[in-house]
Amino acid sequence: MDESSAAQVPVAFVAPPEERAMLEQRERLVYLLDRGVLVVAGVGVLMLVMALLVTLAGNGTWRWWVTPLVLFALSAAMFYGVHRLESRPRGAIEIPAEFVQDFADVYEARDEVSDVLQAELGGEFTPEDVANVRAEMNVALGDAVDAARRLLVAQRAGSDDPAERDAFYASIDHVFDIHEQFVPPSEDDDDEDGFESFTGRDL
Repeated sequence: MDESSAAQVPVAFVAPPEERAMLEQRERLVYLLDRGVLVVAGVGVLMLVMALLVTLAGNGTWRWWVTPLVLFALSAAMFYGVHRLESRPRGAIEIPAEFVQDFADVYEARDEVSDVLQAELGGEFTPEDVANVRAEMNVALGDAVDAARRLLVAQRAGSDDPAERDAFYASIDHVFDIHEQFVPPSEDDDDEDGFESFTGRDL
């Protein structure tokens, strides 16, 4: 999730629930391109040194300079691509930056439920059960995104809407309730604080 600023309100970008996998693929692409920039630029530097040495030896031609120039142009294009991908992921939604960790935690909870359901597929759960639970979580996440967007509009107008904030937390709490039904608590979970490790709020 990438952070920026708009109208003095700190904002961030979050992928819609159904586009989570797409955003993860985009993050992997950014990682590969970022490393590729260094590799291509490094090879370009080596080719440039070779071109200089050959030219100093009296055997250089314009062809020796084409390869490093092409490599530098390619690395510049890759760097620009990384910048565009990191600035604002396609399909991402602008939300208040204060909710970044909440969304990270609720997506993690959603993914853990999906993993448990997938592991039990064909046993305790049918494909219809899995689809229904995933759809219910995505609806709740979609409601959370909508509430966060409406709250951002209110904040940019100079106010804070408690109703939208409550709607946001009610939506993500519903996902955590589903998580509690399907995912066994780990040793690190605090039974008294419920999902405080996820939301930072004592439920």
